[in-house]
Formats: sequence, C-alpha cells, structure tokens
Amino acid sequence: MKEHKPLPVTALILLFLVLCAAAFLILSYWQTNLKKNIVDLQKAIQSLTNEFPLGEISLSQTSPEIGGQVIFYSPSGIPLQSETFEMGGTDLYLEFRLLSWTYETNRFVFGYPLRLYSDQVAPSEGIEVFDTFTNALATGGDAERLALLLLTSPLPEKITISQTQTIAVHQYPGKAWQPVRYLVLYRQNGTIELREK
Repeated sequence: MKEHKPLPVTALILLFLVLCAAAFLILSYWQTNLKKNIVDLQKAIQSLTNEFPLGEISLSQTSPEIGGQVIFYSPSGIPLQSETFEMGGTDLYLEFRLLSWTYETNRFVFGYPLRLYSDQVAPSEGIEVFDTFTNALATGGDAERLALLLLTSPLPEKITISQTQTIAVHQYPGKAWQPVRYLVLYRQNGTIELREK
C-alpha cells in the first residue's frame, strides 16, 4: 500500500498565496463593477426629463374597425418597439403599468405598455406588448436598463418602489378617434395625456 506524503510547507504557502491573489482580483473586479453601476444609475437619473412620450398612435382606419400602428418609447424618449393592430370597436385602449419610485429624495415615474384592446375586444383578448417591450429595454442605454432593473429584485441601493398602478389611455366618451397621429405623454408627476399631433 502506497503511503500519501503530506504536502510540503512551501506548497501550502504557495497555494495560500494563489488563493489570496484570486480573492483580491475577484474583490477588485466586484468593487469596480459596483462603482460602474453607481455611475450608470446617476447617468440614468440625469437623463430623465419631466415629460416624455410613452407612445405614438398612427391610425389608418377608424371604421368599421379601428387599426393602425403604435410605437412605444423608452424612458429616455427613443422609439423602442412598434405594434400594428386591427380590431373591432371604435375606442382603442392602451394599457400601461406606471411604476413610481424614489431615489434618495427624488421621485420618478416609469411607464411600461401592457396591452392594446378596444371597447369590443376584452383586455384578456387584446394584443400583449409587455414582454416584447421589456426585452427591448435590455438593449437600450442607462435609463432603459434601469427601467428593466426596477421590475426585478434586488433593487439598487437608495431606490424604493412607492407605488404601482395600471391605467388605460383612451378617448373620452363622445369624442371619436380620427385617422391622424396621437401622442401619449407622461409626466414625472404621474399624469398621462393623449394629444393629437
């Protein structure tokens, strides 16, 4: 039977030094990455404005069905995703999830499109857009990645979610949609406006 020889002291010291060096490199990388994320968070917040578009609706038909295209915008105000639609009804509904969040003493609101439906098409049978929109957020800049990060956990330090609500934007009763372009604007105070362009 072969006898196992204990590792010499020099080999143990060398192994210990290699482990210490590896731990130092990992900690250095983690610290650098953490600092970069903090800088990115600051940049994302600085790029936010008080008012920017959630979406733009281009209607090509309003009778006998309602149809056209909706372009959804990112939190930094750039077109991120488009969806064509045609459905029964005369009133189009764009449903959004509004996420109110705070960073230190500042309050912000992000809007995420959920679905399109009409007065004749139930929300459960409408066109779902949330997943494709959030997938597109991953390819954007700092504000887009921050918007995606707020949907997951853990949240970055000093950020808290204060409120989540769902709101549907549509024409008020008695006002018909016209085959023109509309802008859906949201403001950091949480209000949404549907405006003809």
